[in-house]
Amino acid sequence: MNIFYGIIGFLLINYPLHGFQETIKVEANELKTLNLSEIATSSESIVLEIPSEMEDRQFFDLTAKEDYIFALTINNGNGPSNSRLFQFQSSGKFVQEIGKSTDGWNSLFLDEKNKIIGVNNGEKIFQYNFQGAFLREIKAIEMKQIVHNERQYGVEINNIALGKPVEYSLIQSDETVISRKTIKKFKDNINLSIGQHMRFSKQGTDLLIWNYIDHNFLLIEDDHIEVKYQLDVDRNLKVTANSMITGNWLILPARNQRTRQNIIKFISLKSGESFSTLDRYDAGIIDDLSNSGFVKAFLSGLGDVENKVFFLKGVSDIESIKSDYPSRFKVLLIATLK
Repeated sequence: MNIFYGIIGFLLINYPLHGFQETIKVEANELKTLNLSEIATSSESIVLEIPSEMEDRQFFDLTAKEDYIFALTINNGNGPSNSRLFQFQSSGKFVQEIGKSTDGWNSLFLDEKNKIIGVNNGEKIFQYNFQGAFLREIKAIEMKQIVHNERQYGVEINNIALGKPVEYSLIQSDETVISRKTIKKFKDNINLSIGQHMRFSKQGTDLLIWNYIDHNFLLIEDDHIEVKYQLDVDRNLKVTANSMITGNWLILPARNQRTRQNIIKFISLKSGESFSTLDRYDAGIIDDLSNSGFVKAFLSGLGDVENKVFFLKGVSDIESIKSDYPSRFKVLLIATLK
């Protein structure tokens, strides 16, 4: 009996109960038109006031925090690519451009606790307060970087030799990014293309990272990491780097290899209910809550505000309001998930 209790004690110490992972089956089930009300309790439509000089710019990174909406934009093919950061009030009224134009495709950086917004070009992060004043620039870990419990996390691409397995390192650092350490390494032996295949999500107080290579969400606790959700993905589906968890929902963009269709799946982590629909602007999800027609989930960057999903479309694409605003204005739809 003493031996039995000794074994149980050893297992509890070395394999604690919170380390048990949950397996989620992801099937290539039948596609349907998805009413937004099936996954959301409410939605808020915000008309974004777009200045005429912004008319040709594409939104590719977006977050809504405090009383503001921040959008990182890229020019639509007119000359070399450049990023510009714009700020709106929560009502949609344009406030200002923050900082200067930066070359190439960059990403948003957010430190919500200290009310800092920034532009990350992969080498440096240019930081500003929520009023738009420049604060400082710090060294970046990589293009995608997140603040959690006063530490910063990013995924560094180590091996970029064409045709060779891609290697990644999950890096933890202090706020200055001077003191840093590697907490996990990944190697992709199948997808030899160079690119960022990891994505951070926040679920309550937990920080998760989507591991595209092994199809799982890893829970990060300081410098400890473990699998929280393991996906059992249908062999006909090829999932993408933009998969995320927000609130009680797994949002999984994928491509059906058999039908060659781009789809998006919404899986409830609470009930297990699963929805599959086309991932397009003209089909798939229809907004029956605020009646803005078909909508497409905006999954780039910091769109994954807790328990929310963003949708973005042009005013001219919404019949009920297109005559009320200039055609360059956009509508940001923020849906609160069940």
